[in-house]
Amino acid sequence: MSVRRRAALLLSLLSGFILASLMADPIAQNPQYHQFADARQMASIPFFLNVLSNVPFTIVGWIGMAFVYRNMNERQVFHDPREAMAWMTAFFGIALIGPGSAYYHIAPSNTTLLWDRLPMAVGFMGLYAAVLAERVDVDS
Repeated sequence: MSVRRRAALLLSLLSGFILASLMADPIAQNPQYHQFADARQMASIPFFLNVLSNVPFTIVGWIGMAFVYRNMNERQVFHDPREAMAWMTAFFGIALIGPGSAYYHIAPSNTTLLWDRLPMAVGFMGLYAAVLAERVDVDS
């Protein structure tokens, strides 16, 4: 199959998925979802341990971004610059999980849930792109 034909097929599939998602009804989140077992408050912070548990995500994200930045041009670490950018995106998403999830856990609601899930989506997409970049040869 030619490159042009593959691109057209990919664009058609993508357009179909976008159209289907725009036509679908929103999926309602049950309000019971936000009632956690540990609701203790410490230092005037509600759900303190749920909020505190997000700190390691931020630390790991920053460490990962620093590693990628320092080794971006090292061919023994990243065979292609696109790998480095994908990993940078993954670690950026992981770093954002900390504040995003902490914001959600301070006041759990359907409104703040977006800020818990959005950084995870960025991190997972970066990880997916990194795995693809490491496994798929661009020249083939």
